Amino acid sequence: MIGQKSITGTVTEASSGEALIGVTVLIKGDQARGTITDFNGEFEIVASEGETLVFSYAGMEEQEVEVGPTDVLNVQMSSNILLDEVVITGYGEQLRSSFTGSVSKPKIEDIQQAPRTNFQESLTGNVSGLQVNQGSGQPGAFQNVRIRGLGSINAGTNPLYVIDGIPVINGNIGNESTTSTPMSGINPNDIESINVLKDASATSLYGSRGANGVIIITTKKGKSGKPKFNFGVQTGVSNVSLADKLRPLNSAEYVELMKEGLINRGFAENDAEALTYLTDRGIDPAVDTDWFDAITQQGSFRNTNLSVSGGNDATRYFVSGGYQQNEGVVIGTGFTRASARVNLTTKFADWITVDFNNSASYTSQNTALDAGAFANPVRSIFRFIPTEPVYNEDGSYNLGINSGFHPVGEMLENKRLSNILNLNSSVTGKIDLMKGLSYRPTVSINRIEGADETYFIPDFGTGNSRNGYAEADFDNNTNWMVRNLITYNNYFNDAHGLDITLGHEAQKFSSYFVQTLIGNLPFPQLNTLSNGANPESISGSKTANTIESFFLNTSYNYQGLVYLNGTIRRDGSSRFGSDVRYGTFWSGGASVNLHRLSFLNGNNAISALRLRASYGENGNESISNFASLGLYSTGADYNGNPGIFLSQLANPGLTWEVNRQLDVAVELGLWNRVDLVVDFYNRRTSSLIFDLPVSLTNGVSSVTSNIGSLQNQGVEIELETQNIENNNNGFNWSTSFNITFNKNKVISLPEGDFADGSRYREVGKPWSTWYFQGYAGVDTETGEAMWYTDETESETTTSYNAAEPYQQGTSDPDFYGGLTNVFSYKGINLSAQFVYNYGGKILHSWHSFTHTDGSRSLSTTGNLARSIYERRWQNPGDVTDTPQFIFGRNTGSRNRSTRFLYDGTYISLRDISLSYSLPKALTQRASIDDTQLFVRGSNMWIWTKDERLERDPRTDAGGSIDQEIPIPTTFTFGLNVSF
Repeated sequence: MIGQKSITGTVTEASSGEALIGVTVLIKGDQARGTITDFNGEFEIVASEGETLVFSYAGMEEQEVEVGPTDVLNVQMSSNILLDEVVITGYGEQLRSSFTGSVSKPKIEDIQQAPRTNFQESLTGNVSGLQVNQGSGQPGAFQNVRIRGLGSINAGTNPLYVIDGIPVINGNIGNESTTSTPMSGINPNDIESINVLKDASATSLYGSRGANGVIIITTKKGKSGKPKFNFGVQTGVSNVSLADKLRPLNSAEYVELMKEGLINRGFAENDAEALTYLTDRGIDPAVDTDWFDAITQQGSFRNTNLSVSGGNDATRYFVSGGYQQNEGVVIGTGFTRASARVNLTTKFADWITVDFNNSASYTSQNTALDAGAFANPVRSIFRFIPTEPVYNEDGSYNLGINSGFHPVGEMLENKRLSNILNLNSSVTGKIDLMKGLSYRPTVSINRIEGADETYFIPDFGTGNSRNGYAEADFDNNTNWMVRNLITYNNYFNDAHGLDITLGHEAQKFSSYFVQTLIGNLPFPQLNTLSNGANPESISGSKTANTIESFFLNTSYNYQGLVYLNGTIRRDGSSRFGSDVRYGTFWSGGASVNLHRLSFLNGNNAISALRLRASYGENGNESISNFASLGLYSTGADYNGNPGIFLSQLANPGLTWEVNRQLDVAVELGLWNRVDLVVDFYNRRTSSLIFDLPVSLTNGVSSVTSNIGSLQNQGVEIELETQNIENNNNGFNWSTSFNITFNKNKVISLPEGDFADGSRYREVGKPWSTWYFQGYAGVDTETGEAMWYTDETESETTTSYNAAEPYQQGTSDPDFYGGLTNVFSYKGINLSAQFVYNYGGKILHSWHSFTHTDGSRSLSTTGNLARSIYERRWQNPGDVTDTPQFIFGRNTGSRNRSTRFLYDGTYISLRDISLSYSLPKALTQRASIDDTQLFVRGSNMWIWTKDERLERDPRTDAGGSIDQEIPIPTTFTFGLNVSF
C-alpha cells in the first residue's frame, strides 16, 4: 500500500503507568494485519497515515487511534472492570489479572472521608475475610485486625503492616494506655491505596511475618505538571450510640425495686415500711442523679488537611500536612493528631531514579481505664445508684461512693495522657543496569517514641493515699531496615514473559523503656516528677531482635493467558532457638485468563473469566524476644543482698509457628458491569507455641514449646455491579457486596482437651468455645432462677452449684460482611454502607454486677440494669427470664451462665454520605478544579437480633464486653477543594 510506514509505541495502564502485555493491535477493517504488545508493552506495526489502529485488551476499554504524521504512538488504556485494577503485591505492583494470589483493595475514598481517628476502623465491611474487632469507642484506639480467622493462640494474630514497602511497628505503645497505637498517626488523606494480601502466594514473600496476612499501604506521590493543591476540612459532633438502652435506672425506678425486694425478703410488710427502711439507711429518693449524663457528653470532631503535588519529568513531589482533634463521648477523653509528609521522586539520570519518603506524626490521647477498674467511668454509669449525688452541697465531689474513686473527678481532675511521636523515613533507588535488569536498594528507619504522662490529685482515688501521685513512662522503639533487590523482566518470542526478583533484607527492632513513679505531690499545678517528695520506683528495660532474609520471586506468563508464580524465602530470627534459627518459606501459584482464549473472543457476556490456585507456607515469629533462652531474673534479694533466680528454661528447638494455606478461586466479569470473585481457602497453623508443663523440681512450672495446630476453612465472596450506568453525568448506581464464611477448629493440643476458665478447648471444636452453666430461665410459679443440670438440657435445678458447666457455642460468627450502594446524578452523590455479622455468642463479663436481682442490697455501686426493672418476675404465672427481686439474698442468679451470653447478630448502617460537586463551569471561573460539599453520618443505626442485649454488640476479638467506652454515632459536614 502507498505511504506505509512502521509505527511503534508503548501501551500502558492509565492509572499506574504499568506496561500492558499482550494487547491486540489491529488495523481497523483489516483483521489480517495486526500484532500484540511484548513484555514491555511495546509494539510495532506497518500502517498508512489515515488508517485507524484498534487497541483491545480484556478488561480494558477499547481504544481507536488514527495514524498521523508521527511514527510513534503511545497509548494509555483504562480498566473497565474490577478484575483488572492495579494491586500492590509484595515488592512491586501489577494488574490483578496477572496476579496468582488473593488480594482485596478497598475503595480509598471510603476511608479518607470517614470521621475516624484510625484508618483500620474503616476497613470494616470493605474487605472480605477481614475482621476489625472494635470493642472500644475511645478515640484513636488500637484495632484488633484478623485476616481469615484466628491463626495463633499465644503468638501474634495481627497482620503485618507495610507502608511504602517498609514493614513498620504496630500494636499498643506505652504502659498507661491499653489502646494507643502508631497506626492512629497515619493520615488517611495521605493514602493512595490499601491492598490486603491474604493467601500464601500473596504473603509468602514476607516469610516469617506473613502468616496473619499483610496490609500494604501506599502513600501518594506527585505527578508531572503544575502544582496542584488539595484542601479539605471536616467538622462534626458525636454522641453515645444506643443511649436509650444504656441509661441506668432513675431514682423512682430504683426505689421501687428496693421496696419490692424488701417486701419479698420479709424486711417490710408494705411500701411505707420499706421506704422507711431505705431512708433510715441514707437513701434519699429526692436525689435523682443521671450518672449517664454526668459522665458522657456530646463529642466533637475536627479535621483539616492541605496538600500540594506536582513536578516535572525530573522531579515530582507530594507534600501534605494535617491536623485532627476528636473529643470523645466520655468526659475527659479525646485524641489529637498532627501529621506531615514529604514524598519526593527524583530522576538523576535516564537510568537512576530515587524515591524519598518521609513522614512525621504526633498523637496525643486522653484515655480512660476499662474493665473492672474503680476509675473506669463507664463502670460507674451502670453501677452507681441514682440516689447518690455527683457533688456535695458545698460543691465538692461526693466521695462517699466507690471507695473514693469519683468518676467525674477522675476524668476531669486527673491526667492520663498517652503521646506518640512516629517518624518514618526511607530512601529507595532504582538503577537500570541494562534493558529489563535493575538494582533497587532501600534504607529505612521507623522511630516511635511513646511518652505516657499520668497524674492523680491527692483529693480522691488513686492519689489520695499517696497525697498526689505521678508516673512518667517512656517507650522508645526503633526499626531500621536495609534491602537490596535485583529485578529482571523480559518478553521472549512475543509469547513468553519472565519476571524475577532476587533480594536480601536485614531488619533490626530495638526498644528502650523507662518508668518512674513518685508520690506526695500536694499541688495540682506542680505535677511534674521533680515536684514530688517521695520517689517510689524507677524501672527500665532494653531489648532488641533482628531478622535477616534472602528471597526469590519468579513469575512466568504465556501471552497474558497463563501465569505461574513461585516464591522462596529464607529467614533467620534472633527470637528462636539456636538449633532452628533459620526457616524456609515458599509458595506456588497459577492462574489462567480463560477470557483470552479464542473461543471466548468477542463474547459480549463474559468480559473476564479467570481461575487461580495457590499453595504455600509462611511463618509467625511474633513472640517475645528471648522466649527460647534460659533466663535468670533479679529481685530475689535477701537481707539487703542482691539475688537472682531461674525464671525460664531454655528451649534451643523453639521455632516458628508454620502457616500452610491452600487457596482456589474463580474470578468472573459479565458485560463489563458485574465482577465476581469467589475464594475457597484452607489455612492450617502448626507448631503452635504453648507453655508445656514441667516438674517444679526444675524451678519453673513450664517451658515454651511448639505443640498443637489450628485450622481455618472458609469462603470469601466479593461482588461489584454497575446497576445503572450513564457516562453523560446522568444517573448512576453501583453496588459492592462481600461476605465471608470462616470455620475455626482445633486440630491438636499439647495435653488433650481441657477447660480454660469460661472456655473449653477441644480437638475438632473452635478454639473460642464458651464453657459454663446453661441458664434455663425462671420458674413461673416461684420466680426462682433455674439452670440445666447438664448438657442434655433435659432437667433443671434451682441450685447453681448443682448444675454442670458444658459447651455453649463459640464467639466466632457464622458469617460477616458489608454492602455498599452508591448513587450519583449530575454532581450529587449518595453512598450508604451496611455492615453485618451473623452468629457468634458474646459474653457481657460484668452483667453479674448489674443483674444481681437484689443481692447487692444498698451498695452505692449496686444499681440495676433496666432489664431487671422491666422484666422481673412478680406474680405466679409470669413468663420471663429475670428472677424475683429479693433484697440482700444471693440465689446464685448473678453467677456466670448463659443468662449473660448473647447472640452477636447485628446489621449496622456503618456510613451514609451525601455530597455535591459544584459544576466545573462555575468553579473554573475562580481557577478551581473541583469543589465538593458533603455531609456524613457514621454508626447511625444498628439492629441487634438479641433483644436482651443492652449495648452495642461489637466487641473485642475475644467476644467479651468489658465495660469499654461505647462506640459513638458521628455526624460531620465537610468541604474539599482542589485548585
